[in-house]
Amino acid sequence: MRNHQTDIENNMKQAPALVRALGGTEHLFWLLDRNRAIHFLLVAEIDRVFEPSAWHAALLALQQRHPLLSTRIVANPEAAPAFFRDPNARIPLRVVENARASWQVEAAREMNTPFDWSTAPLVRATLLQGEGGSPLILAAHHAVLDGMGGAYVIEDLLCALAGGSLMSLPLVQPLESLLRAQMATATVPGAMAPAPEPKVFRAASGARAEVAALALSAQFTRAVVERPRDQGIARTRANARVGHTGNESAGRIHVVEPVH
Repeated sequence: MRNHQTDIENNMKQAPALVRALGGTEHLFWLLDRNRAIHFLLVAEIDRVFEPSAWHAALLALQQRHPLLSTRIVANPEAAPAFFRDPNARIPLRVVENARASWQVEAAREMNTPFDWSTAPLVRATLLQGEGGSPLILAAHHAVLDGMGGAYVIEDLLCALAGGSLMSLPLVQPLESLLRAQMATATVPGAMAPAPEPKVFRAASGARAEVAALALSAQFTRAVVERPRDQGIARTRANARVGHTGNESAGRIHVVEPVH
């Protein structure tokens, strides 16, 4: 594990470089976050306890796999803001030993702690170490990650924690580029729907966020997964958000719905 971690660190020691410009949706999230924090959380309840060093190694492997998890945003008055990769950035891990407070309390703390978009990385983790489990809170800036992506990131994290190897993935392209490629080959029946009416932007109230949890029964969860109202997209969302995931060597985890 140590040699593998050293290889990853050596591969990441490169000069800071431009990754790519923000896409339209990423740019919007960046602007909204500058008005008020709109980052989100994912919570994974894991029924095993690992040493912090193992978590740090797994988080490092995660950054090697996903390029945007090592970036910051640089504003340029003459061009669109862009992601820049910081080769020395490491996902910070806050460890709460012998945690007595519920994960909801720690999640609320994370929700009330905004990101500095000019400092990499735009992801952070909190680990609540208990006697028989390790709830993990993953917080992310919306410009680099969304709820669906976060569920896959946690799955990758558990794989690395269990000793699995993570292959580097290509850079994720802006949403608009992906949609443009799909629309080029898609057949759209009839006229396109009109654009929705603009909504009044809600001003920031300054109120502190509070977090509450709702547990679904196993029977209801199975119904959500097996009988989605929208075959395809809804089924994917159900599997990613409420389904069992993770490597058995890393323990059993349950991913909680993203907290906004």
